[in-house]
Amino acid sequence: MKYTGYTFIELIIVIAIFGILFSVIIESFNTYMNHQEDIYAKTLASDLLWARFSSINEGVYYKIEFWSGYEEKEWEYRIIRGDDLKELKRISFGKMAHIINVNFPNWSNNLCFYPNGTPSSGGTITIKDKMGNIIFVKVEAVVGRIRVSR
Repeated sequence: MKYTGYTFIELIIVIAIFGILFSVIIESFNTYMNHQEDIYAKTLASDLLWARFSSINEGVYYKIEFWSGYEEKEWEYRIIRGDDLKELKRISFGKMAHIINVNFPNWSNNLCFYPNGTPSSGGTITIKDKMGNIIFVKVEAVVGRIRVSR
């Protein structure tokens, strides 16, 4: 009698191959999500640096305003040039990540860079992605150093 079909060993090998492929896919997805989180934080940090250096270069203050969007915990920020109050840039992270906290000492959650490059105050901007990962963008008072950390 001739049997057709697969042996138990063949089925185990196929399941093992699928398991390996699935684990590689999951790991690459996690790496992608962490990379996206870093992109949002680095975008914010580079915008802050740009505002700082533009204020030094042009001799006017630049203001970065943070405010809550329409949905809960969805924050946006915009950059305004101080001499003519022109809005230069408006950024919203959308659905992938959002700013969950801004803790500058003033009540309005604003940050200004003066023409000498110093910030109005120091503080931390906390960003959280959909996976629950948190990353911080810190602005140091007086010197204006901006850094990104986990």
